[in-house]
Amino acid sequence: MIDTTLRENDSVDNHIDDHVDEEIRECFSKEDPKCFFVFAGAGSGKTRSLINILTFLDKERGESIAMNGKQIAVITYTNAACDEISRRLQYKPIFSVSTIHSFLWELIKSYQTDIKEWVRQSVEAEIKELEEKQLKGRGGKAGEKRAEDIRRKKERLAKIGTVKNSLIIQMATMLVMIR
Repeated sequence: MIDTTLRENDSVDNHIDDHVDEEIRECFSKEDPKCFFVFAGAGSGKTRSLINILTFLDKERGESIAMNGKQIAVITYTNAACDEISRRLQYKPIFSVSTIHSFLWELIKSYQTDIKEWVRQSVEAEIKELEEKQLKGRGGKAGEKRAEDIRRKKERLAKIGTVKNSLIIQMATMLVMIR
């Protein structure tokens, strides 16, 4: 017969890390706020600590935050984490839980026209530079590659006007990463 009772050291939560939540809570002092970083492995209780501190903030400052039309941003990497945190916070409107991508999109979506223009100008400058090199070049494989690059960039330039604005952001990100 297998003994399924928990031994004293095998308890589900031995509260050994409870001091961490208190240390994090102290970082939110109104008099002396501090930044903090949590580094811990999978299953160590990071999400539980996050929920604990967010619940604390809701209890201590939630009314004031809501009355001032503010929210607490909770930014995650995955939709699964976003859903789990939202569920644990009981979908309270004081918290704006989102992935990093959707959070950044909210920040920049009003600049779509500007970003689209920047992408257009960048592609035009790249085409001009390639065409100048093509005029000075001797042909061969390098000339063929430049001609193909010019052709592809002209196709991209022609599509910029028809692309939905959300895709322009992705194109701008790709251009920045390539440079």
